[in-house]
Order: sequence, then structure tokens, then C-alpha cells
Amino acid sequence: MISNRLSSYRHPSALFRSLAYISARIQQTVSRPHMKRRLTANITGIIIMALAMTMLRMALFGNDPYSCMNLGISSLLGISFGTWTTCMALLLFLPVLLLERRYIQAGSFVYLLVLGPASDIWYTLFLALFGNPQSLSMTSHILFLLFGIVIACFSISLYICSDLGIGPYDALPWIIEHRSHGRLQFRWGRVLCDFTCVLIGFLLGSIVSIGTLSMALFTGPLVSFFNSHLNIPLIYGKGITSLPEQTK
Repeated sequence: MISNRLSSYRHPSALFRSLAYISARIQQTVSRPHMKRRLTANITGIIIMALAMTMLRMALFGNDPYSCMNLGISSLLGISFGTWTTCMALLLFLPVLLLERRYIQAGSFVYLLVLGPASDIWYTLFLALFGNPQSLSMTSHILFLLFGIVIACFSISLYICSDLGIGPYDALPWIIEHRSHGRLQFRWGRVLCDFTCVLIGFLLGSIVSIGTLSMALFTGPLVSFFNSHLNIPLIYGKGITSLPEQTK
């Protein structure tokens, strides 16, 4: 048990205790069923997520709220979107680590290390293939938007179904619910986080348009569809439509 493993740690610092806890969680995680497929799904999901973010950037109709904020800040600082995405994840990682470390697992580190660099690689490749987004036709923008939304929801589903932890931003609404003792439920915590991100992004010049609204409206239904009809059966076996209890 994790508690037994942690009993040998006597670090006075809360940070060291959190790191010890996470180390024990990762050791426990690698012994879970279907681990190879789950880890492959986690890494693949994050790489495809970066692809979807790039497609939405090419569409020029707005991104998801978190990317909207990161695009605004990265433009202000004059650094690449991927570099700032990694920096932002690191900034959020520490409070999550100290407040609710149970949300940090092996997949959280994959998210931290892979999403930003993959985003920059995809965007550089798309610029080389298609040129500047402003020079594309309206048909191209619409196709990028539609494919970007569907691929984003597929990648989110794949990432969730791997059940290997979540990124720091995704953990924030759960922390809000827990720290408010349920007075502010997860869905409203998520709305608060997303609204804050959109507001910051808008003030810093990011595009807030139909793409942002579409992600808000369609992410839930499409992710649920991909969960039960594709990714859970793909990872855990044909005929299974919900996450097995043994993975948790």
C-alpha cells in the first residue's frame, strides 16, 4: 500500500513528502493491468492533442480556453506557444503537487514533457506544408476547424481512458471542488477556470470565436462517444465500455 511505503519517509518539507507520495504512486501504477496499452494510449493521445491544437490554430476560429490563454501569453512574451505551454504546466504543477498530489501520476509527467514540444513541432510542420494561416481559403479554415474539434475530442478521450493521471490544468476544478468542500462543484469550477482563461486570452489578443464556443459545446458529448465506442474497448478489450475498476 502507498501509505506503508510512505511511512519510511521523514522529510520535513511538504514538497518532499509529495514527491515521495508520487514516487510510490508511479511504482504502483506500473503494476496495473493493460499497462503497455494504457501508456501507449496516454502518449499517443497527448501527441494527437498537440496536432488538434495546431489544426485549431490554423483555422483561426479560436482554440480551447486553456490554449486561448497560452497563445495570448506566449505572444506577449515573444516565445513559442509550446514553450509557454510547458512553462504554464510547470507553474500549475507545483500547487497541484502541494494541494492535491493524488491527481499526479505517470501520465501527468508525460503531459508535462510532451504536449508543449509536440505542439511546436506540429505547428512548424503545418506552416511548412500549408503556409501562413492568414493566406488560406475560408474552406481550408472550416476544414481545419471541423477536423481539429473531432481530433481534439478523440485525443482527450484517449488520454482520459488511459487512466494514468491528468494534467495540472485539468486537476484545478477537482481541487476547487475539494477545497470548497463541495460548495463549488467540478462543473462550475471548470467553468470558472475556462472563463478566466478565455478572458485572459481575449485581453491579450487571442482569437475568441466559434472554435472556442464549439469546443465548449461539443467536447463533452464527443469525448463520451469516443470513450465508450472506441477507446475503452481498444485499450481494455472488446465489449468493455467503461473503465474497469481494477485500473483505479
